[in-house]
Amino acid sequence: MFQAIDGLCERRILNPDDITAQTGEIHYRIQRFSHFDFAPNTEMQEHQKNADLIICHAGTGTVIGALKKGKKVIVFPRLQKYHEHESDHQLDLAREFAEEGYVLCAMNEEELEQALGQVASFTPKPFVSNQENFCNLIRSLL
Repeated sequence: MFQAIDGLCERRILNPDDITAQTGEIHYRIQRFSHFDFAPNTEMQEHQKNADLIICHAGTGTVIGALKKGKKVIVFPRLQKYHEHESDHQLDLAREFAEEGYVLCAMNEEELEQALGQVASFTPKPFVSNQENFCNLIRSLL
């Protein structure tokens, strides 16, 4: 994902001055935009609050947190074949949320460029948590 963003910055499709990223521990050396390894949750909440668009991996907490804030989201799932995760559960989440109209999805630099071209006209479906129904289901099974 960060390599794709770097490539789009190099081609001036993205403005590197408009990008701040939390990277975690990565092997790729980012060339063109501001980044940091980790930040406290309160700081990340502030970054999300101020963002017009969030490009992120398809971690459930990250995606749902951004959607609850009413943000436009492009998910770029981590994949098992690249040894980024133990399974392709992020791919499953990304596909489901994209099919439901919550997010846009990209798997490579070309798809990220296409998704960026759709952002202006994309209106994400408002996220409504199903947590209460899920908890009720669990209670009924217990």
